Amino acid sequence: MKPFFLIIFLSIVLIYSGCSSEIEITKAKIIYKPQKQDSVIVKRIQTYDLISFPYRYKINIKSFEHIDSSQKIIPAEIIGGENGFLVKIVYPEIAKRAEIEGIVIIEFTIDKEGNPNEINLIKDIGGMCGDETVNAVKITKFKPAKLKDRNVDSRYRMIVQFQMVPNN
Repeated sequence: MKPFFLIIFLSIVLIYSGCSSEIEITKAKIIYKPQKQDSVIVKRIQTYDLISFPYRYKINIKSFEHIDSSQKIIPAEIIGGENGFLVKIVYPEIAKRAEIEGIVIIEFTIDKEGNPNEINLIKDIGGMCGDETVNAVKITKFKPAKLKDRNVDSRYRMIVQFQMVPNN
């Protein structure tokens, strides 16, 4: 009786999760805990269909550039590098369900202490991807730009790509 309820449960989850019809079905083994039946321990192994989603979700920094080119300054750097920034961004669940992908463009100022300020969302793709990018910039620490061995404020543009890659 348990296998029947499991199949019904998975069907209901599929219907209410709003998944598209492009779902891969894979086989998986479900092992029940040993049960006593007539003083004999029985271990039942059944095979059922489980849902596997067809995408991996990737986030990349396409560009991080200084946009105040009037002076010759040493540009700011992300402390921890690009990977240090990317671990702070999560592909939003809303964007996954709506299969949203594309680029988000933001501009911001890095002050003399390396803190981001005046963050402006220039291009958003929806699904809370822009909000996620802005929040990641807010919590990121930067090594400030330098002009003649002095820290200076500087303005930057960052392009972040949200991408769905098919699972093969």
